[in-house]
Amino acid sequence: MTMENEDPRTKPGFRPELFPTCNGQPCPPLEQTDPESCILRSAAAAYYEINELLDRLLTANRNSDSSGRLEALKQIKQANERRNKLADQFETEGLEIRPKLSGWKTVDVGLIETLARDADQDRQQAEYFDLVIPISSPKDKQPGL
Repeated sequence: MTMENEDPRTKPGFRPELFPTCNGQPCPPLEQTDPESCILRSAAAAYYEINELLDRLLTANRNSDSSGRLEALKQIKQANERRNKLADQFETEGLEIRPKLSGWKTVDVGLIETLARDADQDRQQAEYFDLVIPISSPKDKQPGL
């Protein structure tokens, strides 16, 4: 199992308000090298990247910056592809990464064993949703990209 995402907490310009928690707790530190901690760190890093790009998109939208908006959308698509590749990799291990959203931002990532789910885990899953990006056009205020 390989995880390509680097921990953004070690990078200059890190924005902690965009970094999701993991299973409702702070993301595991780099010193924790057990498989679950590594998976959660990778998932949090992937969703942090998406959060950061969504914030950039919303800023471009507020500023009516069409070239910034298009660039952000392109980067979001690429980040989603990387996130999906990561999720597929873990799915083969019997694990599912579930994002929990608050508005447009992923605020928590959960890790669920898909091979041995029980009723409690299924109920908890109801709190987690796939990423949806609602954006209104500054000209007509109609939803859409």
